[in-house]
Amino acid sequence: MKGHTPHHTALTVRRPRRRGRTDLRWCTERRLVLVDIENIVGGACDTSARARWARHRLENVVGLRHQDQVVVGVDGGGVVCAASEWPGARAVIGKGKDGADRALLEVLAEDLPSRYRHVVLASGDGIFAEAVAELTRHGLDVTVVAHESGLSRRLREAATRVVLLSRRPEPQPPSTLRPPTISCDRRLWGPILR
Repeated sequence: MKGHTPHHTALTVRRPRRRGRTDLRWCTERRLVLVDIENIVGGACDTSARARWARHRLENVVGLRHQDQVVVGVDGGGVVCAASEWPGARAVIGKGKDGADRALLEVLAEDLPSRYRHVVLASGDGIFAEAVAELTRHGLDVTVVAHESGLSRRLREAATRVVLLSRRPEPQPPSTLRPPTISCDRRLWGPILR
């Protein structure tokens, strides 16, 4: 309408007087789940079948939940396979030797204690021991999920809890990997592995 001014409702926003780090952990029990996918599959994540096997294995062992924040560390050559099997996950890409590990270390250096109560690290690499020890010093529960044969002693000692994967997969040609099938009736039970 010509000459009409819209009515606006005033909204008052009060900001806390205390300045400093904001603790967001109260609002949710979200977990941060970090996945060193090459460590879990026992080599390059060069096929969707390997990425799928790793996801199903972690779903089975850790019980991934929809509210979990998942970060998958992967070499540049495996990012397409990992991304196709981990929808909604944040991918951090590394290059060269230990590239994915270094990318995950950058995530571990973020201000995690103000955002999470629990961190799950799916890797057995000793490169993570110092970062995990630092998180536990700040009061976070850190669960390490790894193959027993590839679990660093320092990482085992730094973690709050350790969950061992039953076996490390033997390096196989991609066509012979048979990941478990999954059916889903989310109304009643959620994912059911067969």
